Amino acid sequence: LNSFPIDTSIYNNVNITIEQIRLKPNEGIIFLKTHKTGSSTLNGILWRNLCLNQQMNCFLPPYDKAGKIWDFNKLSDQFYVNYYNSGLYEKYPYDVWLYHFKYNDFIYKVIPNAKKIISICRNPVERFQSAWNWYNLEDKLNMSLNTFIDNLYNDNKGQGK
Repeated sequence: LNSFPIDTSIYNNVNITIEQIRLKPNEGIIFLKTHKTGSSTLNGILWRNLCLNQQMNCFLPPYDKAGKIWDFNKLSDQFYVNYYNSGLYEKYPYDVWLYHFKYNDFIYKVIPNAKKIISICRNPVERFQSAWNWYNLEDKLNMSLNTFIDNLYNDNKGQGK
């Protein structure tokens, strides 16, 4: 993996202050949460700042759906988000969305006053390495990451890829 010539210096100079994510009245925010990018850490920061400290109306999935990837192409997910909030039945709109979802314009019905949409980008090689380790793929595939990369390279050699 060390043979990938990627300049990571651009990723090391990103600073966000709480003031930059402070919302004005009647403003909403959508966090495009991406796996293996540090999004759970930022989720916690946003939750504490926006939902607890600023008392914004935040969607909170129930405990049994905490890791769910919401798919607003499914009417069941639209219905659930519309009527469920942490055990209390309340209708949207909400001010804050902090969870994984498959992008769909329905999110603008859930957070109609979204003035900020944020996400985290990560070096793709580092992200892949992190996912490889997190999902324990070395044991599941019975090969090292280097072997996996070599196999991909060799399988695609001469195919113009």
